[in-house]
Amino acid sequence: MFADVTAEMDIARQEIFGPVLSFMKCEDEGDALRIANDSQYGLTGPSGRPRSRQ
Repeated sequence: MFADVTAEMDIARQEIFGPVLSFMKCEDEGDALRIANDSQYGLTGPSGRPRSRQ
């Protein structure tokens, strides 16, 4: 697991083989989609956010 990954890091830009999980911060859902699609591979893994307590 890799935390605090930024869009400039190789782990965010390259296809990684093996059991790898990286976490990136985003401002909102639109920002998350922009980040996920800002690579030649597009969205290649799950994305989500904590459920709000209502």
